[in-house]
Amino acid sequence: MTPLVEVTLAFATGILLGLRFGIAGLPVVGLGVVAAVLALDAGSRAGRVLVALAFVGVGVAAGAGSGERARDDCRHGIPDGARVTFAGVLASQPTDGGRASMRLESYSSAGVDVTCRGEVRIRITVAEGPIEMPAAGSPIVARGRWWATPVAGAWPVDGTRAGVLTVDSMEAAGAGRRAPLLAVRGAAQQRMRDLFGDRAGMVEALLLEQRDGLDSQLRDSFVRAGLVHLLAISGLHVGLVTGVLLLLGRVLRLGSRRSSIVAVGTTIAYVLFLGAPHAAARAGIQVAVLLAGRMLQRPANPYALLCIAALVILGSDPQAVIEPGFQLSFAGTAGLIALRRRLLDRAPPVGGTALREALATNLAASATTTPLAAFHFGQLAPIGLVANLVAVPLLGITVPALALALLVSVVSMPAAAFLAGAGSLLLALLERMAELTASVPGGHGYASRHAVLGWTGACLVAVLVAHRYAGIVRPAVRRTAAIGAAAALLIVWPAAARHLGYGGVEIHAIDVGQGDAFAIRSPAGRWILVDAGPRSATFDAGRARVVPYLLRHGADRLEFVILTHPDGDHIGGVSAVTESLSIGAIVDPAVAAGKPLYLSAIDDAEHSRIRWLRAEAGRELRLDGMLLEFLFPDTGAVGTGDGTNDQSVVFRLAFGEFSALFTGDAPAAVEMYLARRHGAALRSQVLKVGHHGSRTSTAAEILSATSPGIALVSVGRANRYGHPAPEVLERLAEAGVATYRTDVDGAIRVRGGADGRVEVRTER
Repeated sequence: MTPLVEVTLAFATGILLGLRFGIAGLPVVGLGVVAAVLALDAGSRAGRVLVALAFVGVGVAAGAGSGERARDDCRHGIPDGARVTFAGVLASQPTDGGRASMRLESYSSAGVDVTCRGEVRIRITVAEGPIEMPAAGSPIVARGRWWATPVAGAWPVDGTRAGVLTVDSMEAAGAGRRAPLLAVRGAAQQRMRDLFGDRAGMVEALLLEQRDGLDSQLRDSFVRAGLVHLLAISGLHVGLVTGVLLLLGRVLRLGSRRSSIVAVGTTIAYVLFLGAPHAAARAGIQVAVLLAGRMLQRPANPYALLCIAALVILGSDPQAVIEPGFQLSFAGTAGLIALRRRLLDRAPPVGGTALREALATNLAASATTTPLAAFHFGQLAPIGLVANLVAVPLLGITVPALALALLVSVVSMPAAAFLAGAGSLLLALLERMAELTASVPGGHGYASRHAVLGWTGACLVAVLVAHRYAGIVRPAVRRTAAIGAAAALLIVWPAAARHLGYGGVEIHAIDVGQGDAFAIRSPAGRWILVDAGPRSATFDAGRARVVPYLLRHGADRLEFVILTHPDGDHIGGVSAVTESLSIGAIVDPAVAAGKPLYLSAIDDAEHSRIRWLRAEAGRELRLDGMLLEFLFPDTGAVGTGDGTNDQSVVFRLAFGEFSALFTGDAPAAVEMYLARRHGAALRSQVLKVGHHGSRTSTAAEILSATSPGIALVSVGRANRYGHPAPEVLERLAEAGVATYRTDVDGAIRVRGGADGRVEVRTER
């Protein structure tokens, strides 16, 4: 391992420690620097260790500072659900669905003006009449409601993802600074839409790193086909730009030195024009250093090029180290450097040289990126190994064709439209190939995090064992030992992973008597609580049942507590929960209710400085691959009543092919409204039966729309309400739904995998 690789890894490790734990970095940096100075021979093993420690200290300082800035970002402080007015610059041309981004300069809420800078996402939802859309780069004033995205977990989150502004009115600001670069980018977006019509979203993704206009179904096809990396600006795109420029310089006979200077300058300008996404920045830095080395007649070590790019990016943006895009880009490039030649040398002499090189390249990149992609996104697409053999060369033709049409449009739109026809044909071929590949049986699947970690660990163990005994024992014995060690880990790992909480989603129906309390454990072992059970003068379900149950199952922190409505049998135990566990945010429908238990819960949350978020149709929460989509309360609903039950929170949990619908105490009128509005989109394997199985809920319409296989009823034994009602149980039985009840089965645990498989266990 070269010294540059060592210090880069040390620096990245320090950043991770600083981001995660917020360690005060200055003392650590001081100790590291002193240790490095005391190392008289930096080339010795001890000296290299001390230098690495110094870089760990520098990384800790950088990570801690970056994390503190991210946590204090003013965008995270915008009041959730509040009416706000944003002033700034429109950063991109809105899509047909109204999605765009805005460069915020200040906002006002409740008469208070706050200076706040940074990019935010907006969604234009003007209800009546047309809106005159300002051009990108123009100063604007946008008014609407802000929906915050709460920070989940201990890692800092960039302010760009702090929330979304739903805009109901927008106007050009008379005064304000224009942004020429954004105006040029916006004009390019508009030209793409004029030239390519319905396929403009693909073109914007391929040339400008703008993915708001991508059709969601098309993007899913690329994901299932293992081709989603083609939709992001990456080293492949930057390499194409540099290659075309170098070829053009050779055609124009500019000479090697001038061609390199022009290629480097133009490539860096293109990367900056895009906003310097990590993959493109990495490739641009590598190209610049490589061509500079050639001009200076200095050899360029590929690992050194990669480390220089990493140090530059991490030095300017330490938070990049926790971004999946950064990790995948550098892992893929490292895989190519380390494995491509070895795979090529061992490839059987079958097919042509081009085919063997393509296969070796795909396998080398996939070996290092597949575990990361599966860990972050829970998906695997082995069919991509084959699909990329065709898609990558096709993209190499498509991107220059699209870029040429865009450049020609500056001079002549008719000529550009002619060229755009060829580009559209290539795009159609790429899209069709993705759709066909995505439909191949077995070509795409889901993977839990515990499986990813287990198989990755097994592979590393096998490599380490084989390397440890290389040259000491015979190859056959070495291979047997490596395989045996990997197999042993795979046998032991599932039990450990299940204990640690890695894997699918778990829904726990906690037995709290006549009330509701459901805990959701994410694939990464983080927790969400939905309601907290009842409280009376003699029984506090939060203290007696909910908190002990959570602690017994390893939950010492709740990322979210969702209170479906302010009735005592749902929120009575929340005070004990807030006293005993760390809570990221509380989500509730903000129903105006003067009930003592509800007011007490508000006071406890304020005292503990817990963030309070409003639940409303349109809000989404994402955690470890899970999506919680809130469907009710809905301001557009008519005739659903105004009581607390009528405003009960309803949300759908989705993780891969597994889904569950939580209905709180929503009555039949709300259920029928949701069935009419969402239809088959409500389909779920698990249904949390509304209002403890009361006859006023679980209408036939909601059963038809959800078509569940499992129903969960949280209800007290021998309760005075007669819950669950016999007619509800009969409807569930007629629909073929397996019904589980806390009064009969005790605590119920449902485990859902990303592949849609469901397991149910009960604890009496």
